[in-house]
Amino acid sequence: MLVRLFAAALFVAAAAGAEAAAEPPRSGHPVFDQAVRLVFDRFYDSGALDDFVKAVRREVEDREAPLGKSSPDGRVDAAIDRVLASLGVSHTGRFEADTIAYFEIADVFRFAIRDDMRRLFPPRGEVGYPGIGMVVRPDSGKLFVSDVYDGSSAARAGML
Repeated sequence: MLVRLFAAALFVAAAAGAEAAAEPPRSGHPVFDQAVRLVFDRFYDSGALDDFVKAVRREVEDREAPLGKSSPDGRVDAAIDRVLASLGVSHTGRFEADTIAYFEIADVFRFAIRDDMRRLFPPRGEVGYPGIGMVVRPDSGKLFVSDVYDGSSAARAGML
């Protein structure tokens, strides 16, 4: 399913003037076009939008696999990742609901998305997910503990 939490639109968004950049082309794919529209209309730095529009154009006009209405999910996901990366901003990305990054970014910006919290995290509208309170990331073929949450089971067990 292509339901995504767009940090660029939901978290880093602000009333922005997009007057300086040309309108981005449309692909005909509803998810991609909506992601592009949200960023173009709400991204806080209108100076970054020229590069963003160029990245959108590269995806839509790609000679080998132009992005269009019937593009497969994987192609659309990769295109969204690339156009968001063109903004060159941390905390701007596509966060999928089955990743810890989704929950972390939602928790960090919970006040900015307070009107959507019950819909995103039913029934109480509080960010929560199962786990022992640590984050691991692959590093050189091994798992590395990159974060331990205060007060968690992992912290009480002495994980560092």
